[in-house]
Amino acid sequence: MRKNPIVFVYFILSALLLFSAYKLYLTLKQVTVSREEQPVKSEDTLIVISNPAPLRLLPYEIRLADEIFFLNQIFQGMVRLNNQLAPVPDLADFWEISEDRLTYTFYLDSTRTFHNGQPVTAQDVLASFKYYFRNAGESYNLPYFKVIDGLEAFLAGTADTIRGIRVLGDRKIQIHLKQPFAPFLTLLALPEVKILPATVLEQLKQGKNPRLIGSGPYRVAVQSDTALILEAAHWNPNNLEPPYIKTVFFPLGEKQRQYADSLNFDINMYYYYVGDWVDEVFFVVNQPSLGVYILGFNCKQFPSSAVDFRRAIAFGINRQELVDSAYGTARLQKHFTPFYYPHEGIIREVPNYNLDSARFYLKRFMAKHHLDALPTVTLAGDTTIHSQVMFELIQKNLEALGIPVQIKKYYFPDSKREIQLLKGDVHLFLWGWSQDLPDPFFYFDVFLRSNQQMNLWQFKNSEVDSLLDRAERSMHARERNRCYTLIENKLSEYMPFFPLFNLRETVYFKKYIKGIELSPMGVSNLNLSHIWMDSKMRRGLYASYSETH
Repeated sequence: MRKNPIVFVYFILSALLLFSAYKLYLTLKQVTVSREEQPVKSEDTLIVISNPAPLRLLPYEIRLADEIFFLNQIFQGMVRLNNQLAPVPDLADFWEISEDRLTYTFYLDSTRTFHNGQPVTAQDVLASFKYYFRNAGESYNLPYFKVIDGLEAFLAGTADTIRGIRVLGDRKIQIHLKQPFAPFLTLLALPEVKILPATVLEQLKQGKNPRLIGSGPYRVAVQSDTALILEAAHWNPNNLEPPYIKTVFFPLGEKQRQYADSLNFDINMYYYYVGDWVDEVFFVVNQPSLGVYILGFNCKQFPSSAVDFRRAIAFGINRQELVDSAYGTARLQKHFTPFYYPHEGIIREVPNYNLDSARFYLKRFMAKHHLDALPTVTLAGDTTIHSQVMFELIQKNLEALGIPVQIKKYYFPDSKREIQLLKGDVHLFLWGWSQDLPDPFFYFDVFLRSNQQMNLWQFKNSEVDSLLDRAERSMHARERNRCYTLIENKLSEYMPFFPLFNLRETVYFKKYIKGIELSPMGVSNLNLSHIWMDSKMRRGLYASYSETH
C-alpha cells in the first residue's frame, strides 16, 4: 500500500506548529521571569548600617575603609576598578598611552556633570590633583605620584605648576611620567584622587567650609552626628538607569545600634549576627577581602631581630585559634599576600602551628646567643582594632614556648605617633591593614622597601629592593609576578612579619534587596547605585512582621 504524501506533510506541519507554540510559551515565561527580576525605580528609603562614627567625606582626609565606601557613592575619579580589579574608565571616557609608556592622554566623558550641574572639565581634574598633592600630608601613597614629571618641584614649592600635567582642552588632559610605572592607571583609582569642582577646592584653600560636591550617583542631603542621608543626584523614575533607589539613610552613633538591634534596616555591613535564624531573615554575602591581620617583628630590637626567634614564634602561634575567635570575620591565610594575588612559580606557604618546629628554632636561637633563659618581649597593639581575646591568645601561645610577654596597649588618633612607637622599643605588634589598591606592587613596596615609612618592621634587603625596582618598570605581567613570587619566598625565609589571617567582609541584606555584588576590594567598593529593592515584597514582609510583633 502506498502512503499518502499529503497526510505525511500535514503531520509534519502539525508537529512543527506544536513545537513552535511550546517554544513560544517557554520564551514568554522566561521574559515574564526576567521582567520580574529587572531593576525598578523605588521611592523607598534604603536603610544601611555601616560605621557608626561621624564620617570624613573629603577625599583628602579619609582614614578608614568605611569612609572610602561613602566617598565612592558621592565622588568619581578618572579611573575606577571593576569587579575583576582592572582599571576601567570613570570620568575619563577613554585614554591613550604612548609606546614608551611615559605619556597618558585622557579624554573626559562629555556627559558627566557635578551635582551642581557644572560640566566636569580638565581644569577640575588638574585642580583636584594639585589639591591632593599639596594636602596629602603623610600619606604613604603620595610618593608613588612622584613618577609624574615635575611633581617633586611642585611639592618642594619651587614651581607653581606641574610640568608633567598639561590641560589640552576642556575635555582633554595629559600626564607625562619620568619613567615607566606599570601600575600607574591603578594608582589613579585611589579614593584620595577623586575629582571635585575647582571652585569648591578654591574655597577649601581659603579655609571655608563649602558644601561637598562630587559627580557620583548620590549627593549629600544631610550630614550630622546621628545620620547621613544621600539622595540620587540624577533621578528619573521613567528609566532603568542607576541609581534605582532615590534616598539612602545611614543612622549613626547610638541611633544605629537601635536600628541594628531591632533589625529595622535593609543592608548591614557592620554588626555581625550569629545563630540559626540568620538565613531565615537575610541573604548573606561573605568573602575574604584585602584586609589582613599581621604579627609584626621589630627587626632592630633583640630578640626579635634574630631570624630563628621570629621563625620560632611563627610556628608557635596557633592561627586557627585566632580565626575561630573572630566570629566568622577571619579566614586562615596560606601565603604572605592576600588570597587572590597572582603568582608565577612555586611559593612557600606561611608556617602552620607546629610546636616541635617552634622549639627547634628556639633551641638554635638560644645556643647561638649563649642564653640560659628566653628574654621578655613586649607585644603592642591598638585597642580600637585588636580584641582583648587576640592579645590573650598570642600571650598564651608565647608563654607556652617559655617566652615571657608584656602587653602594651595604645590608641593614637594620628599614625605618626603609632609608627614612632612600633619602630621604638617594642618587639612584636599586632597590625591591621586594608589595602587601598589591589596591585601586588602596592603591598610589597609599601611594607618592604628599605626606605618606606610603612616598613614598620625596619626590614632591609637589597635583593628585595632590586626585585621591586624590576617589578615597577616591567610592563610584562608574568615578569612582574615572578618578581613578586621571589619576594614572597624571601619573606618566608626572613619572616619580618607574619600574616595571621585575612579579614572576611560580611554583608547582611533583606531578601527583597537585589543587585548586591562584592569585589575582592570588599565593602568599600560596594556600589549602592546598582542596588534595587522589590518594594512590594518589602511592604509585605514589614506588614507580616508588624502583625506578629
